[in-house]
Amino acid sequence: LHRVDRRQRQMCIRDSCYFFKKNKNESMLAHLFTEFRTASMVVLILIITVVIVFCFNWFLRRYIKRSLTKHGRDLTTFQFVRHILSALIYLIGISVALVQIPEFKLLGHSLLAGAGVISLIAGLASQQALSNIMSGILIVMFKPFKLDDKITLRGTFSGIVEDINLRQVVIRDLENNRIVIPNSVISCLLYTSPS
Repeated sequence: LHRVDRRQRQMCIRDSCYFFKKNKNESMLAHLFTEFRTASMVVLILIITVVIVFCFNWFLRRYIKRSLTKHGRDLTTFQFVRHILSALIYLIGISVALVQIPEFKLLGHSLLAGAGVISLIAGLASQQALSNIMSGILIVMFKPFKLDDKITLRGTFSGIVEDINLRQVVIRDLENNRIVIPNSVISCLLYTSPS
């Protein structure tokens, strides 16, 4: 009688261990499938974002830029708006991709709760970057110079404006060197632009 009880207990333990192992393996497979599905969604969204930006830039260069140059319009605003819209599309795509990850959803809710403190810290930390962006917007709005203008900085350095974007102005000097000047710096410099 004692052996039968012992055997029954061992069989029960073995059966319950098999049952738990089976359920554990099934839940592990379900968890792996869920993780794989989440990762593939994130990668797919990021790939779609890159393709959208590529198509958007192709369309703008092909049709809008051609139309602007045909009518003799200034390309400075076009380039600047193209950079801003591309950055905005990337920001939206990355945000949508991160929302697919459950941990980032929780993090997003927590960040939203502390948004005031975070915005203050981010504002202080990115003061130079925000200064560059604001200076770039003012350069594009008031147009002290535009693309393909020849400008002279501080009376000693001359070059042709190649690009104006969110962060910097790119100038090609007479020796064909490419000089990158942050927007906040160039807005403070004394420069001349022949009319």
